[in-house]
Amino acid sequence: MTIAPGILALHAQMRRWRRHIHQYPEIAFEESATAQLIAEQLRRAGIEVHQGFAGTGVIGVLRRGNSTNSTNSIALRADMDALFIQEQNQFDYASRHPGKDARLRP
Repeated sequence: MTIAPGILALHAQMRRWRRHIHQYPEIAFEESATAQLIAEQLRRAGIEVHQGFAGTGVIGVLRRGNSTNSTNSIALRADMDALFIQEQNQFDYASRHPGKDARLRP
């Protein structure tokens, strides 16, 4: 499988984002720092961002050209909340919040 050079160049940064989210997990409806991190990265990528859905939800809108036609749409959903469990590993990016473990896995 060939990976686009632009995506491959972001690999190390994306790994840092994932590990940061894993280190500082937030439970459902309390993911304000996680939502902010995601919104900031989407904006840096030039993506239109809407925040505050259901409290902490983030929506990124991708457009093709200058089109505002919403009849051809696709939606992707991802959870960003943590679980109430005690992490048992010793990774350097293990959760720093006792009893919370991020859903995003390395």
